[in-house]
Formats: sequence, structure tokens, C-alpha cells
Amino acid sequence: MEVAYERLIKKGAEAEIWLGEWLGLKVVVKRRVPKPYRRPDFDLLLRRSRTLREASLMAAARRLAVPAPAVYAVDVEGASLIMEYVQGPTVKDLLLKAPEGLGEVFRVVGASIGRLHAGGVVHGDLTTSNMILSGGRVFLVDFGLGEFSRSHEAMGVDLHLMLRSLESTQPSIAQRLFERALEGYRGVMGDEARAVEERVRLIRMRGRYVEARRLTPRGGL
Repeated sequence: MEVAYERLIKKGAEAEIWLGEWLGLKVVVKRRVPKPYRRPDFDLLLRRSRTLREASLMAAARRLAVPAPAVYAVDVEGASLIMEYVQGPTVKDLLLKAPEGLGEVFRVVGASIGRLHAGGVVHGDLTTSNMILSGGRVFLVDFGLGEFSRSHEAMGVDLHLMLRSLESTQPSIAQRLFERALEGYRGVMGDEARAVEERVRLIRMRGRYVEARRLTPRGGL
């Protein structure tokens, strides 16, 4: 699968994201790079399995009517994915430039998350950097930390990550936008949404407890 690489978009802990051209199409290539600190045979097995899982998750998302990049090809030997290039600003970019008026965007995002969860798919990294507005739709990208799960805890972690991402970018309106996302989420998940929202509440309580313990001075001798 010969790709003409143009430029490196992002270099993460596990993978490199490249922009390139393949069979006349502008594409994004995600290459999971070898890690020298892992045993070579285990490293290769891990990179291959994660690549296949991510491709499966993205295909499942599209079957569930969730906008996600199409996977054009999977290079198992090279632990790489060749994907559709989705052009547009990230939701994080929009939050930084023009945060007002994004309520409907987050309602749509919430409905997409609901369709994922109802279909047994957990994204795993639902930050606003992994949401791209393109052609009037909000695409979810980077399913590298995702999993197939019907665990309310895993679903709650998804929603909590999105809330934390909002709070780090626009804390003054984070809760309002999160509530709009929950509107869309509840519309898809129905009564099950209450159980997931309860997990979000418990996750936040655990986080506050850990932070309080970290900041509490230790007693003297």
C-alpha cells in the first residue's frame, strides 16, 4: 500500500498521524511505531491488535450512523490505517475562537455518543480535539483507546472525559454545553442514560477525593 506522505500532523505516545495521498485520494495515515522498551514480538502483536481493533471500532461507529472517518485500508504487518481525510476545525478550535452558539453542536455530539454507547462502543478519548466539524456534521476521530463494552462505568468515563475537556478549554460555559450534550445523549439512550450519568457523578467524586488527599498536608511526627 504505497502512500505519498506529505507531512506529519501529530506525533503521539503510540502513533504518528500523517497526511498523504493514496490512489489519488487525500488520506490520513495512522502508523503505530515500534517501542524499543517492549519485547519485539510482544510489541508487534500489540501494535497489530490495536490497529485491527481501532479499524473495527470505526467501522462499527459508521454502522451506528455516527460520523467517523472511513477506513480505506488496514496494513496489519505495518500496524497502520489508511483513512478518510476529514477537513475542518476541531470543536476545541471552535471553543477557543467562538464558544457562543455551540449548544446545537454539543447536542448533536451527545446524540452521536448515545448511538455509540447504545451499540456497545466506547470511544475512550472523547476530548474536543477528537471532534471535527466538517460538511455540517461532527466527526468523531481517533478511536485508538476505544473498546467494545456495555459497561456503564466505561460509558461514564467517556462522558467525564468530554466534560473535563470542556472545563479545561471554556470553564465558564462547560456545564451548560455539557447539559446540551446530555440532552442529545438522553434522547438516544432513554432510561439507561440515568445510570451512566450516575457513573459520571461517582467518577467526579472519586477525582475530588483523590485531589483533596493530594492537597492535604501530612501530619507531623
